[in-house]
Amino acid sequence: MIFKLKTIFYLTFGPLFLISLTLLFYSYDSIPIAAAIAGMAVLFFSSVLLFLFVNKLAGDLHGLEQELQGFRGKENNQGFARPRTFFRELGNISFVLARFAIELLTKTQEMAHEKERLESILFTMADGVLVFDSSYRAIWANPAAGKLFSSSWKELLGKHSLEIVRDYSFHEKIIRANQEREEQVCELSSYTPQGRILLATLIPIKGGEGKDDSMVVVFHDITAQRKAEQVKTEFAANVSHELRTPLTAIRGFAEILSEGRYADRQQMEHFINIIHLEAERLYSLVEDILKLSTIESKKDMTFTLINVKELVHSITARLEERLKEYHLQVAVDDNLPQLNGDESLLQQALFNLVDNALKYTPAGGTISIAATQKDKALKLTVADSGIGIPEKDQERIFERFYRVDKARTRRSGGSGLGLAIVKHIVEVHGGKIELISTEGKGTLVNLILPQLNPS
Repeated sequence: MIFKLKTIFYLTFGPLFLISLTLLFYSYDSIPIAAAIAGMAVLFFSSVLLFLFVNKLAGDLHGLEQELQGFRGKENNQGFARPRTFFRELGNISFVLARFAIELLTKTQEMAHEKERLESILFTMADGVLVFDSSYRAIWANPAAGKLFSSSWKELLGKHSLEIVRDYSFHEKIIRANQEREEQVCELSSYTPQGRILLATLIPIKGGEGKDDSMVVVFHDITAQRKAEQVKTEFAANVSHELRTPLTAIRGFAEILSEGRYADRQQMEHFINIIHLEAERLYSLVEDILKLSTIESKKDMTFTLINVKELVHSITARLEERLKEYHLQVAVDDNLPQLNGDESLLQQALFNLVDNALKYTPAGGTISIAATQKDKALKLTVADSGIGIPEKDQERIFERFYRVDKARTRRSGGSGLGLAIVKHIVEVHGGKIELISTEGKGTLVNLILPQLNPS
């Protein structure tokens, strides 16, 4: 800038100064010497003053240029002083422009930080988030959305809503939300990967000036919630059914006895015996329901150090009479560490497994109980040579009230909750269950409990 202004000055006023000297020289005879000298002095001093003016102006403009180029390095307005210039107007312009530039940079940085923070929050959300443009194609997605639809979030970009969610009712909801400019909610259960149930919330976003409208969709996975509701519904229905059966028998035979509609004392005792058996069954069912509820709530649990060999022998002692009809094999490793757990609950779990083996193993069969150390965990094994469990039923055998042979289970006095109780007891101890069964050959159940006390 300085070079350009000085160049203009030399190219403009240099020739004019020379021309003035030439005219004075040729008019020397007609102009007095004093006047010529005065003219030359005025011309010289005018040129010097003009040079200083141009030089100062160029310096001020150069300073303004430097301030504007250097504003990016300033974080804020603090310590920013008004530049000292020969021309006050140029100083004001420099100060105002530099301050405006700093404020603009600060706002831009704040917006960039806010955008980064918002994207960070959305990227770490457990819920899937998709943004569709006005043509219903995805323009933004987070990793959770990719996981919900078994894809990478980058692969979702550019796809139409029907390509991502293959449910036309969802597409209709998007259109309605876009037209009515109101939030819409819909539940998606069909065409979702792994049979997931998703709750989609659709929020229309009005585009700014020169921008198209968009649609934000948040997908919340409610599969576990819906399954829990289904389990509760089925449990209530099953409890009602299981309670109704013994109550119906008790009520019917009690009515017969109260009206005296029996042939003789032997028949009367038979009816009383049925009432007693059904009452015992009803009591057993209520007890199992209460046990299951207590285990699930984890209330009244007392963890102590348990001798595993004594635990196994306590179960065989309780079932000694029934076990006489079978070939019993008991194998407990010597020097097993003590188990840290609730003794009454673990006795209940082991009792239920052995009791279940007795019910479904014909007399003369083999029942084995073993306790071994597996890594740092205890493995309790109950095996039998009974009727086994069909492969199609093995996944559901530990569900509440699930029965493979309903008629036989009821005849044996089972409530359908025994194995469900075992599962919950193992889970509250942080363990797991392994089931190996072949129909017609027998069943093996392993309880893996990790709370072995190394001391």
